[in-house]
Amino acid sequence: MRQATEWLDRHLWVYALLSWLSATGVLVLLSPDRSLLSAALRAAGMTAIAMGILTYRRRKDCEAMGAGEDRLVSRDRQLQRGEVPKDEAGREEMRRLVAKRRHTSRHLKWLLPLWCLMMGGIALLMLVGPLGPRYVWAGAGVVVFIAWFVWVARRTRTRLTAMERALGTASSAEEPERAGRR
Repeated sequence: MRQATEWLDRHLWVYALLSWLSATGVLVLLSPDRSLLSAALRAAGMTAIAMGILTYRRRKDCEAMGAGEDRLVSRDRQLQRGEVPKDEAGREEMRRLVAKRRHTSRHLKWLLPLWCLMMGGIALLMLVGPLGPRYVWAGAGVVVFIAWFVWVARRTRTRLTAMERALGTASSAEEPERAGRR
């Protein structure tokens, strides 16, 4: 499984294809009166925007780290697993990556509650609107998406904090090989 996810991380076109297929399916399920072509084109637009954002973020992370995309994927995997790089060059790359991710997420303290309120308002409007029964599943999906997003944000912050602590003392011999994993 680990090899499959690493392969997927190195090949963004597979993510794009899977994203497009799932978005097309969801759009067809939510709007059965629209044509399949319409749903596919709409999903293609959403996928293109998402892939553009992901590519931009990866490029900025590579620049901040001072390494290529393969190294970024490797360091990102280590960050997810809580593994501290063994060599000093790897530690420095990881420090720069963690600092970049911390800088990127600095506004989540106020942005996340605001975003949750907006998404919750959309879910509420979907449920009380004239087509409420039709959008019950969409409203429930929005609520599940909010919960998932909050969980991912907390997990990411925990991982970044644990890696910062591990890298701060990573030069000592007593440092464990893994930073707090959750």
